[in-house]
Amino acid sequence: KQLFAQVTNPPIDPIRERMIMSLASHVGGSLNLLEESPEHCLTLELPTPILSNGELEKIRYIDHRHLQTKTIYTYFKADGSEGALEKGLNRVCQYVTDAIEDGFTIIILSDRSFDSGHTQIPSLLAVAAVHHDLIRKGLRGKVGLLVEAGD
Repeated sequence: KQLFAQVTNPPIDPIRERMIMSLASHVGGSLNLLEESPEHCLTLELPTPILSNGELEKIRYIDHRHLQTKTIYTYFKADGSEGALEKGLNRVCQYVTDAIEDGFTIIILSDRSFDSGHTQIPSLLAVAAVHHDLIRKGLRGKVGLLVEAGD
């Protein structure tokens, strides 16, 4: 005889539980969730959190007046100097801020392009630094962040 209550949670299953669960996300600038306006539909819906190279390229070159994409490369100088990683993070954060001020609403943080004198910033560190920098500046809701990374 069982003398305890056992609770089981069903697995997260977006395929069989389509009515109540979705992996879709929206990127672009976000607006007040408590209001409704035509501008609320000016985001890009991604059906899954993982994109193919082809899908990412389509987003990279999207050309719509309300959806503009900018790729920012996440690397730092690999010369062993003190503070090199921090300088690289500060550079990335400043480039993202500049891109938002220039009207970009989707930022791709990419570690794909660097040379022998540089190395990539770990993607989680780069995203966290940018995210918190934008919160401090009051800009986080103006942009969607995507990551192109090999780590």
